[in-house]
Amino acid sequence: MTEHHSTAPRTSRRHRGAFLAAATFAAIAALPTASAIPAQAAIDGYIDNSYGTVTFNSYGERLGVCDKRADAHSVTAKLYNDNWTLRASVKDIDGAEMGCHGVNLDIAEGTPLWLTQCVSDGLGCTPPQRVEA
Repeated sequence: MTEHHSTAPRTSRRHRGAFLAAATFAAIAALPTASAIPAQAAIDGYIDNSYGTVTFNSYGERLGVCDKRADAHSVTAKLYNDNWTLRASVKDIDGAEMGCHGVNLDIAEGTPLWLTQCVSDGLGCTPPQRVEA
């Protein structure tokens, strides 16, 4: 059996430990800081059907509604908090020819909300859609 000898200098355990500590520190320092991590994007909402359109724009927290029909039914955009309390609503009662309606809100960034569209005279509401300010 032949013995192999290396001419490279051997590192001591102390030197290897110092090297590992330095490498670990460098890896941690390379991680992004909390301020460098981008904030999660807010979630806009859009519900469109034959009665009308409701929108929630997270930038500026704007709730909007458009009635598409001149049929004596109104369309309402409703925005609920996570605990299902009504946060805001806006109604378009003018019909298709008279334009849309909207309201600007003041909601803290990151607030989870639910958007729905309701049609008057008992025609009901759409299933809620998750949005975020």
